[in-house]
Amino acid sequence: MELAVAVSEEAGFLRFTLSGAFPASLPEAIDAYAGMYARAVGSGVFRYLLDLRGLCQRMSIPEIFEFATAVCPEEEDQTRTATLDSPSNMVAARFFENLMHSRGRTYRLFTCEPEAVEWLLSEKS
Repeated sequence: MELAVAVSEEAGFLRFTLSGAFPASLPEAIDAYAGMYARAVGSGVFRYLLDLRGLCQRMSIPEIFEFATAVCPEEEDQTRTATLDSPSNMVAARFFENLMHSRGRTYRLFTCEPEAVEWLLSEKS
């Protein structure tokens, strides 16, 4: 099953809903991220809700590390990202969350959508 990314503008943020299989190879994963990043930057919106609950195939922890270091340089930026994921994926998702924090990003992981949206639209860190 191929990766599908649906993007919608909501009140105050962009929503990216991913479903299917996340690309297995690093170059394909980087291309998928580049497409989402281009859409985000082009929108002029800096708050994002990333819904990963529909993904059926994930990266391993070593692959997550390689991906994060390839696409997220260590620098602070203006973006704020709330990510929704299912409880069964928390180990890898928490690892990615920690990588984002160490790379200067304002990023939080949630399993509850209303809590994610509340944080995303707030000024809480």
